[in-house]
Amino acid sequence: MSEARLVRRVRHHALRYLKSRLTTVGHLRTLLVRGARKRDPEVDPEALRTAVQSVLDELVAGGVLNDRLWAGSRVAALRRAGNSTRQIQSKLREKRLDAALIEELLDDTRPADDLRAALDYLRKRRLGPWAETPDPQRTLAKLGRRGFPYDIARRAVEMELCEARDITGR
Repeated sequence: MSEARLVRRVRHHALRYLKSRLTTVGHLRTLLVRGARKRDPEVDPEALRTAVQSVLDELVAGGVLNDRLWAGSRVAALRRAGNSTRQIQSKLREKRLDAALIEELLDDTRPADDLRAALDYLRKRRLGPWAETPDPQRTLAKLGRRGFPYDIARRAVEMELCEARDITGR
């Protein structure tokens, strides 16, 4: 397959993917390489790598792909969903984001952010202060599995409902 045709195919698949969802440069690179190899197992790896990189460079230059913007909105959404800082870091690494960018985005994270996220999670699951029949050990275990530090989890579980509502605003 000619190099120009390979670039056209890669661009077509990239735009088709981006039409329905946003993603990061690293994640899109992985998808494009995997898809091209699946469609044509004999494709030259070096030509494929070059074609994918040129398409990604075009998309970044055109503003279609912006890791910083995507990651910022993703961090905000994950925070609102009740995810811990550790869990957010893990989800961003899964999307192949640069470690320096992840660190920069989560640099200003305070323990109060994790406490609020833990309380949001407990409210959605009707646990902790919102539970009809509290089970602190089980709730602590759930928060621990979600990546919350023990001291924050314990504080959230032992909190009174009125204080929890003040922090979450709900």
